[in-house]
Amino acid sequence: MEQKQIWGIICRLIIPRFRITWLPTILLIALLGSLIAGVYGILHDQLTYTISAEYYTKVKFYQFHYLPENVPNRVRVGMIGFLATAGMGGIFGWFLGRIAVPRHSCRNAIRVCLNAFGLLFLITLSAGILGYAMGGLAARDTGKWEQVGYLFGIQELAPFVRVAVIHQAGYIGGFIGLVVCCIRLYRTPGTQVNDPDHSLLSSDPATCD
Repeated sequence: MEQKQIWGIICRLIIPRFRITWLPTILLIALLGSLIAGVYGILHDQLTYTISAEYYTKVKFYQFHYLPENVPNRVRVGMIGFLATAGMGGIFGWFLGRIAVPRHSCRNAIRVCLNAFGLLFLITLSAGILGYAMGGLAARDTGKWEQVGYLFGIQELAPFVRVAVIHQAGYIGGFIGLVVCCIRLYRTPGTQVNDPDHSLLSSDPATCD
């Protein structure tokens, strides 16, 4: 790929250029991504709360201190799960929509993006499962985490470490999934190329001038 093409792609990422008529569909895809990710976040955090409640009560509750305190912990954990993932899901949906909408009709763009969300879910879930296994190994030797445990007043450090590793793996898996889905969408033949010159990854990207 030539330097001019790479620069053009970077410019399009920073300064999006597309038909205004595409915007509602792109925003709808972003909204769907936000909702799907938010539901995943709720379920994910409910599960990891079961493994280590202290990870939330002594760390996440502090980070999300603006949430209401007069609710059951499970409800608060669900709020944290939604807020922590919905924003990223919206951003991921935006990028997927920017690739799909110029290459497909609106209906097909939504369909292929939903398929991409499914693949993204599987990759993120797999990363979380791998994180669970790796967290189990990390929890066998908590020496490196003792300072963190002391700082937050953690009583049961091993499950805390496991949940921390699960969360880290989930974020990494999410970004890997986004890259895989973007490449997959770009390589999938379009059903309706409305204006290739405005596609996010156009083969002949315009300059930022």
